[in-house]
Amino acid sequence: MRLTPFDIDIYRSASYRVKVKMSTPTIPKDIRQINRFITTHNNEGKTTFSDTLPDEAPFQTLPDGVGFALCYATNKFPVSLSGDKDVSTYQHYTENLPGITIPTGLTSLIVPFVSS
Repeated sequence: MRLTPFDIDIYRSASYRVKVKMSTPTIPKDIRQINRFITTHNNEGKTTFSDTLPDEAPFQTLPDGVGFALCYATNKFPVSLSGDKDVSTYQHYTENLPGITIPTGLTSLIVPFVSS
């Protein structure tokens, strides 16, 4: 598998921004794929699972080898759920990984720790 470089914001503030150059993340062999399931409503108003995104949560690895799965992300609080706006925002962040925080929103991360 060929690795593609991309930038990730580690910390942002009004005065400065830190960027780290990374490679396309891969899940370590001893950690299973992390899945998350998104619910929505169908045309009849009944709860159902969304098929907008695959079940696999995007995984990214930081330069020091620590990795995490981005299970959900928003860019504002409170979150607008109408019309699946939150899902389209989260989809944006699965394609443009935000790092560990979004200053005006929230992230839901799973950080696996491997025993040595």
